[in-house]
Amino acid sequence: MFTIAAAAAELGTHPSHLARVFSQTYGIAPHNYLVGRRVDLARRCSSTAIVLPRRRRWRGSTTRLTSPATSVASSA
Repeated sequence: MFTIAAAAAELGTHPSHLARVFSQTYGIAPHNYLVGRRVDLARRCSSTAIVLPRRRRWRGSTTRLTSPATSVASSA
């Protein structure tokens, strides 16, 4: 993951200065820009049925979805 701090170090400037210049240049804060890009990607993927890999947030958690129980037809 590339961070503002890593970009600032690469450019030889302070992270807050880089964020300020980014905001002045593009009219949006770096964090808001990234959130917007993620939302755009999610919209494109949902409209084209592309499945993105899920990241685990907690160690050992499962993300398995279970299908609903099938109903048993009653004999009448």
